[in-house]
Formats: sequence, structure tokens, C-alpha cells
Amino acid sequence: PNTQNGQLILVNNNRYGGVFVVGDTNQLTYNFKYSYAANPFVLPSLVQNQLLLYKRQHNADATWVIDFTAVVDSIAKTYTTIGRNTEYMLGYSTLPVRPNLGNDTTVYILCANDTRRIDTLYNTSGLTTNWSTNPLAAPLGTHTLMATSSFGFSDTAVVFVKQEVAVWTGTISSDWHNAANWNHGKVPTLTMHVIIPTGTANLCEISNADAEAASVQALSGNFSIINNRKLLIAANCPTLPVAQ
Repeated sequence: PNTQNGQLILVNNNRYGGVFVVGDTNQLTYNFKYSYAANPFVLPSLVQNQLLLYKRQHNADATWVIDFTAVVDSIAKTYTTIGRNTEYMLGYSTLPVRPNLGNDTTVYILCANDTRRIDTLYNTSGLTTNWSTNPLAAPLGTHTLMATSSFGFSDTAVVFVKQEVAVWTGTISSDWHNAANWNHGKVPTLTMHVIIPTGTANLCEISNADAEAASVQALSGNFSIINNRKLLIAANCPTLPVAQ
């Protein structure tokens, strides 16, 4: 280049390109544009924003570094930057990786007016997080986490804060302690709200061992405790949940 702005350099289907000025006493710069629209090394399966423009000072330099000043045009499929005695190469790797928060999560609270800390459910080390609620005291409901890396890659996860409800079906017998008699296949614990509706195959009985639950809603006398057994109720909620 013979001016401060230099000339537009187009590099198509090449591994690397650049301009080296012999005797660069004026430290001239040039505009560099790398087009990867027809680059055979850009695989169709490659996520476009995983592409990176690397640079080095000259071909004797074995180390390529990311050019963080390069501007990408995802429509024209080009990278544009300003160089001075610099070579450029398009590349990609597994680094920087995209955040991967994993699966959505369900957690439980006892009463509808309780809250739950949810900020520790995901590993967000080195990421910028944005919660749709206060993660230190998340209320009943559905909450979203967006985690973004320093390269602008992001991932989202959803946290469902619920009350755990066990609904009696009585499919097998009248035994409270048979997990197959409950809709979720689990015998109620101190954190589960129990609902015993009408019209089940068998009545619900606590007869062969003591039982526990967060609360019990037994409709129309469809429930009994016999043989001097006990039922421990753990919660004192102002309102009770409905069947889910």
C-alpha cells in the first residue's frame, strides 16, 4: 500500500494472506478483508460464529493469535480488519467453547409463599449470568437463566420451582406405602403434598406402618388411618396446591 489507508485486500480460498512492506519506516496500515464465502475449509456443519480470524507478524512466526479487532459480516461472509506487516488466517477450534448449562431443572418448595435459592444449580464460572428472577430467593414459577461467555456465546436453562404433589390412584391396593398406588410412583415424604380424590380403584389406608406428608387433602372420606398408626404432617401452609 502506498497510502495510510492502503488498498483493499481480498483473500478467497486461501489458507492465509497479508501484506509485508519492505523498509516500513512510515508504519503504514492497510485494510484487510477475508472472504470465506467459498472457502472449502469452512465446513457446512460449522457454526458460523465459531469462526475466528487469526493473525501473526510474519511467516517466520509460528504462533497465531486471535484478532479481536476484526469485524465479521455474517451476510457477506467476510472479516475486515486493519493490518500492518501482518498475515491473517481464518480458523476455528473447540476453544472458545460455547457455554453448556445442561438440562432444565425442577426444584421444590414446601409452601406457595416459600422461595428457593437456585443460583448454585448450574456451573456458571467465567460466564456472565442473567436471571429472570432473583436467584437467591426464587418464588413458585418458571425462571430462566441466560449465561454468556466473553466471546458472546450464550446458553439458556429453565428452572421450574414447584410444590411436589402426590395424587392417590389406588391402582394396586389400599396400601399407602405401595408406590404403585401414587401417580408419580413414589410413596409420599415430608416434602410432598398429598391429594386423595374420589373415584379411585381402592380407598387409601395407612395400616401397616406410620406415614408422613407435607399436607393431606382427602376428599369425601376416601382415606383412613387404622391399627393405631400415625400420620406426620410437616407443613403449615396458608394455601394448599392442587393436583398437577
